[in-house]
Amino acid sequence: MTTEEQKKLFSRFSQATPRTHVKYGGSGLGLFISKSLTKLQGGSIGVKSVKGRGSTFAFYVSTRLANPPADKVAARAVRARPVPHRTMTGEEAMQTIKLNVLIVEDNLVNQKVLKKQLMKFGWHVSVAGNGQEALDWLKDSVYWQNETDRSVTTENMHDLDIILMDIEMPVMDGLTCARLIRDYEHQGLLAAPHPGPSPHRRPSAKSISPIRTEEDRKSSDSQIVQSANSTFHERPEEGFLRLPILAVSANARMEQIEQALSAGMDDAISKPFRIPELWPKIRGLVKRVADADTRARP
Repeated sequence: MTTEEQKKLFSRFSQATPRTHVKYGGSGLGLFISKSLTKLQGGSIGVKSVKGRGSTFAFYVSTRLANPPADKVAARAVRARPVPHRTMTGEEAMQTIKLNVLIVEDNLVNQKVLKKQLMKFGWHVSVAGNGQEALDWLKDSVYWQNETDRSVTTENMHDLDIILMDIEMPVMDGLTCARLIRDYEHQGLLAAPHPGPSPHRRPSAKSISPIRTEEDRKSSDSQIVQSANSTFHERPEEGFLRLPILAVSANARMEQIEQALSAGMDDAISKPFRIPELWPKIRGLVKRVADADTRARP
């Protein structure tokens, strides 16, 4: 570069020539910012250039020397200082324990994105498009006690650690689905699996399955809501099953969260969220994760 071209380099929105932008792009701010940063640190930046041969840029900043320890004893004390124990990150913790998750979500994009993110940790992830599909999925799980309603063999029954439940969905919304799940648990249709065949046949789920007529549906939902408000939000007695349900919804107002909890959900997280924000919620709801955390503590 010529001397005149070099003078333009460190000015704001300025380049050596108008052709520079056409050939190389840029806005003429890079060297101006570099000059400002070196000034802030008590230094400077400059360039030496020979046209047709090349350019050399150099800078300096002000620093100060740190004094070494006063004596060898102090130096040894510094070297012997214990290294703090590194805490496991949430992502590392998610990789150490393999969970079985049911995502209940009607948006196909949300389904695929969340499923892919969770499967990255080696988790087994299933998807249901609405509350009714979630109930059908649960009837093929290890927790369903009415064998006549199953559509899979014993070897293919699903296991489950937590349900991630959207709220606003077609066919059956998340609130109704959560109420029915708690109702199934209350009746013993969803219960901890027992080894071998059960000696007692459980009542059929047909009596509490969603009813097609509008009047019967409203009546059934009304009874379930009353029961949920008085019982389902409470923790069950020792030995009874309560599947963890985490509400995953854009409905993030306080009254909407309270409505989800009253319907039988255990906690809520609002969309959009990042996976590191999801892990503390899961850790607080899934018993075997909490037990693993307790054993890991010194």
